[in-house]
Order: sequence, then C-alpha cells, then structure tokens
Amino acid sequence: MSYGGRKQGGSGKYVNVGALWKKKTGEGKTFLSGSFQLGGKDSPKLTISIFPNDYKEKDGDQAPDYKITAQRESNGKYLGVEAFLAAVSGGGSGSASGDDIPF
Repeated sequence: MSYGGRKQGGSGKYVNVGALWKKKTGEGKTFLSGSFQLGGKDSPKLTISIFPNDYKEKDGDQAPDYKITAQRESNGKYLGVEAFLAAVSGGGSGSASGDDIPF
C-alpha cells in the first residue's frame, strides 16, 4: 500500500502510524477521525478527531488552525488517552497515577 508516494513498511524518512477519514458532524461540519499506533500492529491504538478551529480570527493569528481531541475512556478496541500514554511509555498497566510522574 502506498501513502504519499511511499510504500508502507518501507525504509524511508517517515513511517505510517495511522489513518484519518473525513466525516461530518450532525450540524454538517467536516472533521477528520481515525486512530494511530506508535508501534507494530499489536501496539495500542488511540482514537483521535481533528476539527477546524472555529475561533481562529485570521491567517497569522497565533491560534491553531485545527484542534485535536482524543478518546478519553478505553473501550474494547481502543485505549483512552491516559491508558495509551501509560502503555507507550512502558507503564503497561493502562492507568496513570501521581506516582508515575518523574518530577
């Protein structure tokens, strides 16, 4: 499979970590939704959505063009954001506590 002219799994500068699909909200606004993984096919997945920033005033404004949201809670297929971060940082248990913070 090819992404942006590069074959998936190749030894190029970039590696495929996920995919996004265009969707519409109930109000008809377009956004992107998908998931990503920071490892092999058996690594944890995190569900994300990307929305245009409706509060950006003009080009050059310091506000971001898009906002990224992550699924908060885990379900059977995907981890919630805290469990995902714990899993990819080696925490493994899927839960984060104040004792895990290194500072």
